[in-house]
Amino acid sequence: MTLKLKAYFVIFSILGNLLALNDGQIISAEIPASAYLEILAEKSEKKSRRAAKMGVYFWSAWGLLFYQAEALPINRDIPGFGYAVGTGCFVAAIASRVRGLSKKPISKTKKLYQDINKHEDYAIKQMAAYDTLVLLANSSRKNRNSKGSPPQSLESALILGALKSISTIEEKALAGFLKQTPLEQVF
Repeated sequence: MTLKLKAYFVIFSILGNLLALNDGQIISAEIPASAYLEILAEKSEKKSRRAAKMGVYFWSAWGLLFYQAEALPINRDIPGFGYAVGTGCFVAAIASRVRGLSKKPISKTKKLYQDINKHEDYAIKQMAAYDTLVLLANSSRKNRNSKGSPPQSLESALILGALKSISTIEEKALAGFLKQTPLEQVF
């Protein structure tokens, strides 16, 4: 077991005790926690690859913009600056494309799933998968609640409150496991 996975296992074991599910319930679940984590990892990886693809377009557009701006007949203090920055943007676009084409997982969820899936022991694998679902659900909620500035009006406060009350996909995966909802209904 890698040191990183051991640390996650210890943290998740503590969090698992807070949710009052014992090891036997997790291991003997009809639909295992690793099944929920696997689908969550696939969805997360697909989203990350899509973001890497959009990064190619983003950086390419900025590169073209800087090249075009350099071609305009305007007095400049630093000649060639637009070409230099444009080239840097194209390098970032190429790096984003290479990252999207690589076979290695991009998303944190997929990396965690692969670490867990390496183990042969079914009980350890299910406990680690459950603990990972708990960690991902907690961190996704913290990320969602920390986004945004304080609302300036009543309308924006109501909209922000409604958006924050919607479950994240990680929370849906954890709730699906706890309720043993079929995978097709969860995702």
